[in-house]
Amino acid sequence: MARPALNLQNLRDQFPERIFERGERYQKSGEVLDLTLRGNLVLAGVQGSDYQPYRVTLELSEDDIFSAECTCPYGENFGGYCKHIAAVALEYHHRPETIISEASLAELLEPLDKTAMHKVLSYLLDLHPELINEVELYLQHKDT
Repeated sequence: MARPALNLQNLRDQFPERIFERGERYQKSGEVLDLTLRGNLVLAGVQGSDYQPYRVTLELSEDDIFSAECTCPYGENFGGYCKHIAAVALEYHHRPETIISEASLAELLEPLDKTAMHKVLSYLLDLHPELINEVELYLQHKDT
């Protein structure tokens, strides 16, 4: 699969100018960590004001960000994409040599049989029991 591209003008249009510029400063100062591409998902850490880096996930379309999430409080408090998301997108665009390409989720799950899939899901739900309700909701609505 070819690496999805990001159009720089489309990227600029998705952020307020001030946020985009702050993201550029983060990207240029090397704050983007462990940039990983899995299919059309970009995963990275960004060293911000917290001790632990913020976790950023971008879902890419052909040449744009389809959706994005960051663990910082900006989106929840103000709505929209934060400087950490901008920094990851800019790192992805400007420095493709930093990208670690890994298997997509579909590629990871494809060889698993029902028993192995059950073990993986059980393991993950043991780690994140708060997701059990999400699994139940999905199962209740999967055919609708």
